[in-house]
Order: sequence, then structure tokens, then C-alpha cells
Amino acid sequence: MVQNNDPFVCHEFLLALEQSGSISEANGWQSKHLLVFEQQELIAAMPLYLKNHSRGEYVFDQQWADAYYQSGMDYYPKWLNSIPFTPCQGQRILIKKGQDIPAVMKLCVDTIKLKFPNY
Repeated sequence: MVQNNDPFVCHEFLLALEQSGSISEANGWQSKHLLVFEQQELIAAMPLYLKNHSRGEYVFDQQWADAYYQSGMDYYPKWLNSIPFTPCQGQRILIKKGQDIPAVMKLCVDTIKLKFPNY
């Protein structure tokens, strides 16, 4: 599913971030990766994190967080489909070749809504 041998979306890299403690719930990165199976075969994956801050990202959304706070709403926790600590471009939604991409994307979104209705 990984195209162009992108090292940042390989399971080994993401696992190393978790095992080293670089990302953890304690430092604001809760791993909530989405894996989609069809008849016990992995057909899609998304590196997902539930974050309670915006540190370690290359997205500058503090003004959005402030606007939410001033409006009496919570900006955090927030979902992030990204690779921690890297501004590198690349795949973030991995779908096995030959799959119906719109259908798999809809399944991913529906699954997130079902599993995590409060976020």
C-alpha cells in the first residue's frame, strides 16, 4: 500500500516512534491508527492521532484554537492524520491497489464517526 517506498508511513517507522516514547499519550500524541480489513485482508490504513495540543506539527492552527476557546468551544482534542514531527509530503491514506477508492474513503470516515462519536 505504501507507494514510492515512503519511509515515514512504513509500519516500522511509526512503531519506532511509539516504542521510543517519542509519541505517547503522556506527551499529547494518542495513537489511534485506522486499519480497514476486508475478509481478514488489510485494504486501507491511516496513521491517526488524537492530540491535545498542536506542538510537533507543521500546521500552525493556534489562532483556530484561540477562536474556538473565545467562542466557548473546545478545539482539543483534535484528530490528526499525519506523520509526527515531519513536514515531508507523502501518502497519509494508504489504500490497497484495486480497491474502490471513494468507497474505502467513505468506510474510513464512517468508521471514525462510529468508533469515536465524541470527537
